[in-house]
Amino acid sequence: LPILNRNFAGFATLVPGAIGQSGTAIAGGVFRLGGGGQNNIMMDGVSTMDTGNNGQLISMNVDSIAEVKVLTQGYQAEFGRSSGLQISAVTKSGTNQLRGSLYDIERNSDWNSNSWVNTKNGDPKAVSKQRDWGYSLGGPIGKPGGANRLFFFYSHEYRPREIGGDINRFRVPTVLERQGDFSQTRDNNGALFNTIRDASTNLPCTTGDTRGCFQDGGVLGRIPQSRLYPTGMNILNRLWPQPNVEQGPGVGYNYEVQVPVTKSLLHQPVIRADYQVSSSLRFTAKYAGQLQGQDTDPGSLPGFNDLLRWNRNRHAPSVTDNYNLSSSMFVEGTYGYSFNEIANLYVSPLSNRANAGLADLPMLFPQAGLVDPSYNAARVFGAAESPFYTDGKVMYPPNFTWGNRIANAPPNLGAQLANIN
Repeated sequence: LPILNRNFAGFATLVPGAIGQSGTAIAGGVFRLGGGGQNNIMMDGVSTMDTGNNGQLISMNVDSIAEVKVLTQGYQAEFGRSSGLQISAVTKSGTNQLRGSLYDIERNSDWNSNSWVNTKNGDPKAVSKQRDWGYSLGGPIGKPGGANRLFFFYSHEYRPREIGGDINRFRVPTVLERQGDFSQTRDNNGALFNTIRDASTNLPCTTGDTRGCFQDGGVLGRIPQSRLYPTGMNILNRLWPQPNVEQGPGVGYNYEVQVPVTKSLLHQPVIRADYQVSSSLRFTAKYAGQLQGQDTDPGSLPGFNDLLRWNRNRHAPSVTDNYNLSSSMFVEGTYGYSFNEIANLYVSPLSNRANAGLADLPMLFPQAGLVDPSYNAARVFGAAESPFYTDGKVMYPPNFTWGNRIANAPPNLGAQLANIN
């Protein structure tokens, strides 16, 4: 069946009472009509939920799934984790005949025309090349069609991606502003905005009355050198690059950059074995994974907020024992778990506020950055030699707010995760 993505949870949208919505934080991107709550997603009887963000841990490809069951209400006691949709999948198993598949699904920006907005702005078309290709093979361990007891199934999907080329625009401090001179400063509409109030005068500072404005040397908007705060000047001078575009009337930015094109590869192996010991007893073992190597993803401002994806591997092993006590009664036991290790780490030296000259910036909680050495974050930060981690302490710079007179403000270096779920 055609679905929007290669995630088996997308099949839930075919069930009455469920509706899909992209971009949502709900696991699987599917809502239950007539009621809220988070979803619960299981695979072979084992929860595959990311307990850190309550999302789907593994978006397993549909070619490895034999059955998807969706419950929208009237849940039994076994479904006790969440009050939203209960989505349960079963992986494929081998049969007594050898069977397999081979597939390739591609999306390529070369096949698309440039957008209307890009054309009007004179921007190139962004690069987005995506492939989902893979294969599967299942059958008996023995002669096909014979009296076999052991069966296997193996599936592997590869997802190479090539993306980038977007044009991002920001409003960064100008050369004059980095010297404390705001006489030529322009706002989000490109209009001159040089009325900077000197609070020590207790006088108004408006375009009609500039008595309370900074105007060193008779230049409106220029702050005297003796009044400049050195740490504040470091914020303007060291964090963000200098403008590369002239900001004129009607323009809300003065810096533009093209995000570099990057390549990545994610792959999903699934292997399952079924052993029919007798007509009453059956054992099943399965491993499903979502594996991806370390990559450095360029940020919205390349070179400033780039992220090292330290570990993006996800695993979901399980074993099941099924025993028939009679023609109407059976006992089934399943053991399994799913886990991942998330670590998104800044690589820029500026992610350490000491490197940006902000070590003397007063902090409300000076010890807030200390990391317990027994925590996983301490191990990851140290192994990755993260520039923001010094002497057992995270040294992120603070987040800055630019106000409503500045549009396209440059990004902050917000806190990132390093945890195991």
